[in-house]
Amino acid sequence: MITATFAERLFDGKTALITGAAGGIGAGIARGFASLGARVLLQDKDREGLAQMATELAGARGGIATLDGDLSMPGMADTVFDRA
Repeated sequence: MITATFAERLFDGKTALITGAAGGIGAGIARGFASLGARVLLQDKDREGLAQMATELAGARGGIATLDGDLSMPGMADTVFDRA
């Protein structure tokens, strides 16, 4: 995401729930939202990858939270949305 296109504080006070956040496109999107001031909830079934992303984004002004789990499992999507 090219964040220079957006106002620096566009997502201040907002929460962005990013699934698949441990790598690839999800990680890139998480970085973008974090740089724009969002509180970012990182979700993925890859616990190690989540921990790495949380460490990388630890200084984000909106804050970072993680939630591991497989969204294909019954009830997991509800848990994720409740936490967001």
